[in-house]
Amino acid sequence: MMTLHAEVGDQHDSSLAANLAASLREVCKLRGEVVLCAPGSLPADGKVIADERSLA
Repeated sequence: MMTLHAEVGDQHDSSLAANLAASLREVCKLRGEVVLCAPGSLPADGKVIADERSLA
């Protein structure tokens, strides 16, 4: 089972986790759980992928 931990700010849509899971499935062809975390809460011990696109 894969789990994607994503740091998100306070201003996010309630469907963000579901949208991320759908994108993960579409792009990686893998199903996984999405856990939304507070900014700065994840350890900086691996490769960071920052998606800074606007959601609007």
